Parts: sequence; C-alpha cells; structure tokens
Amino acid sequence: ALEHGLFLKLIAQIWIPAAGKMRGAIERKACAVGTTRVLCEYGALAAQQELWIALFKAQVALLAERVDLATLDRSD
Repeated sequence: ALEHGLFLKLIAQIWIPAAGKMRGAIERKACAVGTTRVLCEYGALAAQQELWIALFKAQVALLAERVDLATLDRSD
C-alpha cells in the first residue's frame, strides 16, 4: 500500500521544482501535458488549494518561458 498523500508530496517536492528545469521541446511538451492532466483530472489536488495554485503557476511559467531555438537539442 502507498503512503497516504504520497502523490501530493511528489507533486510538491519533485514535479513543481523540476518543471522549471525542462529544456528540451519534447520534455517541455510532456511536462505541460502531464501538468494539465493533473490539474484537471486529479480530484484530491482540488482540496489542496495552495498546492494546486503552485502547480498552476509552474505550468504558466513553463508555457510562458521563451525557448531559445538555437540552444535546443536538435534530436527533439
């Protein structure tokens, strides 16, 4: 059995900090899609308003960050 609230801890301690470190186009897209799904489909997150807001802010920052096309990995 998983620890109660483990997924919420994962979001707070790993997902949100890692979202700002995504550099490749594929990684950024995968993170954006996954974050959107978590925000919209994971009901337990809705009860955690501060965490939902933090994840939403990370999503906005990820989508708003300008990508320098010259520095992108060409394998993306």
